[in-house]
Amino acid sequence: MTDVLEPETGAALTVARRAGEPPLSAAESTMPPLTPDAILPPGTIPEAPTEPEPEPEMDATRPTPQIGSGEPGPPSDGPGGPRGPGGHWRGAAGAAGARGALLIGAGALAALVLGGGGVIAYTTVSDDAPKEHAASAPPTHAQQPPTPSPASPTPTQTSAKPKPKPKPTPIDIRDEKKDPKPLSVTEVFPDPQLKIAGHTFVLMKTVPNDHCNLTANGPFSVELTRQHCRRVVRATFVSDDKKLAVTTGIAAMPTDAAAAAAMKAQDAEHYKWFRGMKATDAPKIDQGGGYAASIQRGRYIIYSYAMFADAHKPKPDDTTLKDVAFGFRTDTGKSIEVRAKS
Repeated sequence: MTDVLEPETGAALTVARRAGEPPLSAAESTMPPLTPDAILPPGTIPEAPTEPEPEPEMDATRPTPQIGSGEPGPPSDGPGGPRGPGGHWRGAAGAAGARGALLIGAGALAALVLGGGGVIAYTTVSDDAPKEHAASAPPTHAQQPPTPSPASPTPTQTSAKPKPKPKPTPIDIRDEKKDPKPLSVTEVFPDPQLKIAGHTFVLMKTVPNDHCNLTANGPFSVELTRQHCRRVVRATFVSDDKKLAVTTGIAAMPTDAAAAAAMKAQDAEHYKWFRGMKATDAPKIDQGGGYAASIQRGRYIIYSYAMFADAHKPKPDDTTLKDVAFGFRTDTGKSIEVRAKS
């Protein structure tokens, strides 16, 4: 950087003259001082400074000068800030290392005009900067670069919490008007194999029967018809060792009152009750004695009948058939419990 030496205010400037030469005129006495890098031999009169070349007119193809201090501004990570890709600095609107950038001292080209005291500072920017005309004015103080506005924080999208599943509305299973859905085989018997009372049972046969009287014997069969039984869904299971056979099912009545009336007519001890349904490996299920269990749940009658597959009678202290019958009654009734809560 080339420093310019300015004379102190009011100080007289003395220029050496050769002996015998006339004294300096008033105009020569007020000539600007010499810069340090232009010192001439003693007694030599400096030539008058050449007129500065006029500034070329700006056009759309040249870099556009911008007034400023020429110092790089603070970094900004915000969108559209002066920091380009990869973190390189750019000028006011150009890329880092823009063509034609000339930095002297702090990074600005300063042209000092002596006598008037005016200073014009130019900062060369890249060709993609918006075109503006240069302006000059005697600055009263050092111009500061504009403070970049803080980048607005990017709003973070909070993941929406999943809406809780609505709680199922309980169904009133006491009346078919509030519980109109008919029973189905897949609803009552969804599993082809069950573990009941320590035994594994395989589903052998299923039948949905809308003629309820065909599923029972004696006065009980008549009462089912009188009480307008809608449907009986039943199935026969056989244990994997072929020793036990079970017929179980659900009778759907129109109301809980109708179900209660039918329950009073049953007489399982004298086989005036639901019949066993023959199936593979259970040909005698409707002929031998066994253990019967039933229960009312709303408008439904849930039942099960267990026996030995070969139709032999159990010993008095043998609770195998009882345990199996109660186990199937409970398992078959699960479909009604689910229906009541859904």
